[in-house]
Amino acid sequence: MLQAKLSPGKRRTAMTRLGIRALKWPFKSKDIERMIDGLARCTQTISLALNVDEMTVILDIDQKTVLRGLPIAQGAAFDSHDEEHNPTCLQETRVELLREINEWIQNPNTEAIFWLNGMAGTGKSTISRTLAHVASSPRLKIFLTSRPELPIRLGFTAIKGAYQGLILHEVAGPVIEHDIWVFLEHELAQVRDDYNNSVLEGRHLPTTWPSEVNIQILVEMSVPLFIFAATVCRFIADRRLGDPGDQLQDIISYRETAQDSQLNATYLPVLNKLLVDLSGKKTNEVMERFREVVGSIISLANPLSAIKALQAIVQPDANKALSFLDNAHRFVLAIAPVIQQAPLQVYWSALIFAPKRSIVRTVFKKEIPSCIYLMPKVEEGWSQCLLALEGHSNWVSSVAFSPDSKLVASASDNTVRIWPAETGDCTRTLKGHSDWVSSVAFSPDSKLVASASYDSTVRIWSTNTEGSSSAPIVLLFLYKVR
Repeated sequence: MLQAKLSPGKRRTAMTRLGIRALKWPFKSKDIERMIDGLARCTQTISLALNVDEMTVILDIDQKTVLRGLPIAQGAAFDSHDEEHNPTCLQETRVELLREINEWIQNPNTEAIFWLNGMAGTGKSTISRTLAHVASSPRLKIFLTSRPELPIRLGFTAIKGAYQGLILHEVAGPVIEHDIWVFLEHELAQVRDDYNNSVLEGRHLPTTWPSEVNIQILVEMSVPLFIFAATVCRFIADRRLGDPGDQLQDIISYRETAQDSQLNATYLPVLNKLLVDLSGKKTNEVMERFREVVGSIISLANPLSAIKALQAIVQPDANKALSFLDNAHRFVLAIAPVIQQAPLQVYWSALIFAPKRSIVRTVFKKEIPSCIYLMPKVEEGWSQCLLALEGHSNWVSSVAFSPDSKLVASASDNTVRIWPAETGDCTRTLKGHSDWVSSVAFSPDSKLVASASYDSTVRIWSTNTEGSSSAPIVLLFLYKVR
């Protein structure tokens, strides 16, 4: 149609001899406007389609880049056989738990997801291996295990009703005790038989070893952690450390000395004999690995102490090292709460939110994941504010430093809070006033705090953070005399 209108007709061809006056535009103004609007709409549609296609391609590339950057858990691939030779649940153990999970697997009407939630060392991996050996499902089922970390629990709470779950460390105590008893009895009998088969008859362990009394002691020390029982058995079976009978007595002796910590009872016997009969080279290798692993844990538990220890041994004229440690101190102060909750955030959010000229950021810049394309806008350097003490719900009426500069006391509402000046973590909240606290002050030896309130009382508190009580040790009533 457009071509027909633009093509000159016979009449117009004939009229070209008359000159420019013979020309006449073949469109009306309304036709032109309509065509221009149509072209604009087509252009906009094409541009939008191109943008959508481009965004789809970019998102696809970005997703593939992120997925390629994720670390791979070796041996965790579908249908992997890496774990097939590792221990599974013994006969007569985990009976009810395995029955419940197997019913979930076989029943086509159950939820598709089963979440086995349990603390470290409660046996999640062993249960998973057992199911992998014996279970098969008529339809797709997903069996998940995890520790009871808050983000995971919140995620499952958000889909409540869409999965079936079981909390492993809340299984009835008698059931766990029975299962650990069976495990210890089986494993230690194997240790006894292997030992007796390798030594002269005069050194044999009696057939009644270990006694039921000793097994019961080990059960009480283990509950609810199967990892304790497994570690004990490996320790007792280690011939490098000596006679299994002596090793068992060493373990039992820690029942009294490590009552406050199951972790101490589990690993102190092992650590105390870590270097027994090792050569000088092997000793150095073991110590180096120990420092690398345990040292990192200690540093994460109290990172400022590690920095202070380094600052104490660095030579005063080592300006570069001191500058780095000072900057690291500021870095840790700023992101300590993040590190405590999620240590790996040191390399994700912590580094990218550090100031641009921060030495720590400059040194470890290569550790920032490449999948983070859009960086936040941050300051050039560290601000003058060292810490922000957060926790009060209203305006703060009074603040005081202890004379030794180690503590800060703050008053707001009806409470007084005590903060270590080094970390800014609130260690105590002192409650007892019935009206607004107007003033706080430390004693000269920094051991006491006095607070004054509009409830007509002055309260004196201990700054000792080891006790759990927040009651005042002295209460003074003020009376207005007319």
